[in-house]
Amino acid sequence: MKKRILRTIFLGGLSAAAWMSGCAIDPAGSAQPERTGQVGIDLQLAPGIVVNSVEYTITGPLGFSRRGQIDVHNSSTVSAIIGAIPFGVGYQISLRASSVDGRASCAGSATFDIDGPALRAVPVHMACQLQLRPCLLTEALIGVSRC
Repeated sequence: MKKRILRTIFLGGLSAAAWMSGCAIDPAGSAQPERTGQVGIDLQLAPGIVVNSVEYTITGPLGFSRRGQIDVHNSSTVSAIIGAIPFGVGYQISLRASSVDGRASCAGSATFDIDGPALRAVPVHMACQLQLRPCLLTEALIGVSRC
């Protein structure tokens, strides 16, 4: 009985930790390869917009390209550290996400340089396009909700 309670508490703690985190760390490994740096993203989406994941694409010098997904399950904040990016100038990161309810598509991009191993904070402005429900247009024209 005591083992079962401890197992339940442990698994519940793991579930809570996974549920509470709205961030991701790049699985490229804990040790940074030589002559590489890392980029940090930390942003807040507009009130009322909740996403499960954000797709990113990083392109840069000498044909560097990396794509990935940041799991932010049911969150309005996005935090991630993406490592193992070679030193270089002229990188671009693009972010894309869709809201959980499918009513918003968000995208943004920014440029940055990696000139050392320290974490490089990159501000990315994400703009969200809201999709209006057809019934809202009907409501506005007729003044009666038929949704």
